[in-house]
Amino acid sequence: MQSLTQSKFRAWLSRVEFDLIVVRLLGLAILVVAVMGVIGSIRNAYYTPEQWSDFVVFGISQGGVYALIALGYTLVYGILFMINFAHGDVFMVGSFVSFYAITRYRLHLLPASIYYRTQGITPTPELLAQAPVWTMMVGTVLVILLAMAACGFLNIIIERVAYKPLRNAPRIAALITAIGVSFFLEYFTALGFVFGPDYYTYIRPMPVMAWDIGGVAISN
Repeated sequence: MQSLTQSKFRAWLSRVEFDLIVVRLLGLAILVVAVMGVIGSIRNAYYTPEQWSDFVVFGISQGGVYALIALGYTLVYGILFMINFAHGDVFMVGSFVSFYAITRYRLHLLPASIYYRTQGITPTPELLAQAPVWTMMVGTVLVILLAMAACGFLNIIIERVAYKPLRNAPRIAALITAIGVSFFLEYFTALGFVFGPDYYTYIRPMPVMAWDIGGVAISN
């Protein structure tokens, strides 16, 4: 009877994923600490209700960016069974594509230019600066679509050149290759004839607008 119990216990231990349990307990502990901190802040009135509303909106917007990046990692790992360390660098390339599309080629002003030309008006910089807001919004969507297309094309090249030849190779080979691709994108784009090593100020493609919804200030 005792040996039967021990065998059942060992079988149960073999099925238990202790690493998953540790990760979930750690996440639960972080959640408990965060909730206790929020409750303590509310009780002590450290922030006003308006500030809490701003925190919620800011948290949702920032969390959406993190969730998008995490979703990309999850999709790549679920399909290729590898961690694509170049994922963030591809995002960086997309940011620079949109930056130059706005600053050098003025793609965000293309709908406004077409709008004025359809009315028989020659678009000037002054008129383009006063264009209807909807033309700026359409131009911003065009810039985002261009950045998405550039990132997708770059991902296809990376997959065909770097990852596909290692599809049946050991995982350590694919892991090292992913790190190498990440370093290549970082240092190649830092060259002077590509993007350069300096920081750039991203110009807003549309004027700043603010909305007051239920006491919560939301701006673009």
